[in-house]
Amino acid sequence: MRLKNWEIGHDLETVRGVITGSPQYPDGTGVETSRIMAAAYDGEIFLIKTKHSVYECEERDYVGDPEQLLIFIRTMVNDPGGTTKAIHL
Repeated sequence: MRLKNWEIGHDLETVRGVITGSPQYPDGTGVETSRIMAAAYDGEIFLIKTKHSVYECEERDYVGDPEQLLIFIRTMVNDPGGTTKAIHL
């Protein structure tokens, strides 16, 4: 599944966006994920894993606050005790 026009939630634990490729929701539906369990980033694409789903989010489709995205990246990489675990690609 892919999220377009996405942003990191203010709590850094969810992602909001417009979904495509979902078996549950029609393409173009706005969704907010459940809590992020893991995240990976390769410099262009984020893979965001929640309890039941994995979302592909392209950095170029990010529409949120750029500072919020930087905080999310720093948190997932530098906080081994945090709730989001980074997966290095």
